[in-house]
Amino acid sequence: MARVYLTGSGSEATEAAIKISRQFFLEKGQQKRVNFISRWESYHGTTLGALALSGHRVRRAPYIPFLMENIHHISPCYTYRQLKAGESNAAFVTRKAAELENKFQELGPETVIGFIAEPVVGAALGCVPYVPGYLKAMRDVCHKHGALFILDELMCGMGRTGSLHAWQAEDVAPDIQTMGKGLGGGYQPIAAMMVSHVVLDQIMKGKNEFIHGHTYEGMPVQAAAALEIQKIFQDENLI
Repeated sequence: MARVYLTGSGSEATEAAIKISRQFFLEKGQQKRVNFISRWESYHGTTLGALALSGHRVRRAPYIPFLMENIHHISPCYTYRQLKAGESNAAFVTRKAAELENKFQELGPETVIGFIAEPVVGAALGCVPYVPGYLKAMRDVCHKHGALFILDELMCGMGRTGSLHAWQAEDVAPDIQTMGKGLGGGYQPIAAMMVSHVVLDQIMKGKNEFIHGHTYEGMPVQAAAALEIQKIFQDENLI
């Protein structure tokens, strides 16, 4: 990852990810890219943009008239309920990748900004991890069509799954990543978005700035608190 953007909450980090994804394609001259693909039984935040990305049906329900209509959902990675009799994990992953590919084709691959997923789902489904091979398969579908692969680690990241970032266990880096709860450990309101070199380089070649902002972002006290917490994680081998 190339650059970090500090925010005050996970919802703010998700909003930043939505906006920088769109700006990335505008800088590339691909104005037709307006659609996001997300998953049902997911949760990406409580603000309207983040809630639109989410697949948490109960939390979405009161606000459906206000939510963006360019968010499209596919099924989650949930073997407990979805694995067919005699189906291997590899075959399950292949089926999930095919579902994502079909959604790209339905929308028109040239219109899709990206696919977002939680490596381990929290609030909307319980502690449900990805199946080995799933992240790579979904990333490959995205990159096949020039779309972004976005991972939401607001709940599961920063050491909570045995590696600093959940995707490190699969060795498949996202184009954009969000993180939050483990970053501040509850001591300081903080979350963050990280972007890859591909995303950063395109922004820098274009307007040379991210067209976005919150009043309380990138605050030194946030950074200092989070840094101290990460030092404790490492010094005490908590991860």
